[in-house]
Amino acid sequence: MKKTLFSLFTLGLLLTVWSCEKALELTPESQITATSFWRTPDDFEAALVGGYDGVQMALTGADNDNIFLWGEGRADGVTARDQVGLAVNAVTSDGLYGVSWRQMYRAINNLNLLHKNLDKTTVAIIPANRNRIKADAFFLRGLLYHYLGRIWGNAPVLTEGFDSYDQNMTPGNQNADQTDRVFAQARADADSAIRLYRLPQFTSSSFQNKGRGSLAAALALRAEMSIWQAWRKNDNALFTQTIADVDSALRNTTLYSPTLSESYRSIFGANNPREDVFVIKYSDVTETNRMFVRATVIGVSYAALNNPYATANNLFVPNFGSLQYIVSQKLAGKYRPGDVRRDEIMVQFFPKVVVPGIQDWYPRKYRGNATTANFGVTQTTDNIRIFRAADLLLLKAEALAKLGRSAEAITIVNTVRRRAFESAYNVAVHGVRGTPTGEALVDTVLDERFRELAYEGKRWFDLVRTRRALTELRDPLPQAPNTPRRIATTETELLWPISAGSLNLNPNLKQNPGY
Repeated sequence: MKKTLFSLFTLGLLLTVWSCEKALELTPESQITATSFWRTPDDFEAALVGGYDGVQMALTGADNDNIFLWGEGRADGVTARDQVGLAVNAVTSDGLYGVSWRQMYRAINNLNLLHKNLDKTTVAIIPANRNRIKADAFFLRGLLYHYLGRIWGNAPVLTEGFDSYDQNMTPGNQNADQTDRVFAQARADADSAIRLYRLPQFTSSSFQNKGRGSLAAALALRAEMSIWQAWRKNDNALFTQTIADVDSALRNTTLYSPTLSESYRSIFGANNPREDVFVIKYSDVTETNRMFVRATVIGVSYAALNNPYATANNLFVPNFGSLQYIVSQKLAGKYRPGDVRRDEIMVQFFPKVVVPGIQDWYPRKYRGNATTANFGVTQTTDNIRIFRAADLLLLKAEALAKLGRSAEAITIVNTVRRRAFESAYNVAVHGVRGTPTGEALVDTVLDERFRELAYEGKRWFDLVRTRRALTELRDPLPQAPNTPRRIATTETELLWPISAGSLNLNPNLKQNPGY
């Protein structure tokens, strides 16, 4: 019994309200809740809210930084000081950050239980509410499997909720590479969500909360899935599908119309800007986003970024931590004079060289709101953007470039740049130079994504997706000149390792190549 229970924890398949303290009891707490829960429509609504909470925990982690670690930490937009192993792509299976999928599978299990009980319930749930719950649950599960496929690849695929000890709680990945199956499940869930969101019951008022699933969010998810698979399979039909889904998501309809915000300055810190498609929401100081802590100088509190009390003398806080990430020279050099994005994304506090050879620029995209002189508090209610309009437009531009539709791709890049340079924009000065085509145009689009989406958890996936990670990440770090980046020789080595804890406790798992 112990082995079964510990294997359950390995995958993070925690039963709905199962606590660690009761893990060794003979009766699973879930068997109790199966009779006491799922009895009213409100129970199903509460389970859906729990599903969103689970996704928030899975994607942001206990320290609210998983998206940053997975999407930025191994890429070239940051330079680490005390996380050199991550920055040089020397991730290990027993590392402290980013290698555990526990919260992922916990969230998936809870969504599976929601599907399972919604399908069999005799509770009188209004059909429209049933459709909405199902659509949201499909969208959320598809989003999680999309991340699992890109991060770990060969991961178990689970679609039935665990609510009994009689079920096999140690699913594995040894029989065959399940990467395609992971992506297929993600795609099937996105397709199911889209079909439901297109039902006539959904009106414009149904999709105003950008922290909930929507037709646009599901289409954005499928677009990102399509372009990932298009590169993997060299499939022009999937590049075309990417374009169609982006157009559908951003189309000016009566249902939902996210478009570029008028100003880049208005996106971050704003509540529900028009640009958002789907976000991880943080409502108040009791539910805070600590992405700032990972994505900036831990020795500098969030208050120092906006607080009038901040000075060069009191900027660094004793005993508050140490520098983790600073802006890479590569990213800082991507911004041309007049590009307002630079000052929204990074800040230069004062002329002090913290690490020799590195400029003193620090990320500040998730800077929060400072109201006191307390420099030891890290509160921020900034939403984390999973999908927004500029992200989708540039995905479309990438697909257009791959299909040889260069003029259309260049127009999109220039549209995004126009906002970045505001009234000073001059296409002859700030627009795309020349008429690049093919892979050169893809590079142009990726550079624009680098500037536009810095620290939004996109860069690593962009490099891996477009097969550029193997060539872009070769320079040694200035603070570790004798520690060159670990160069992967195959694309499979760009996956993350399965955690040592999972492998030790579940014999049906095998490690990813290269670890």
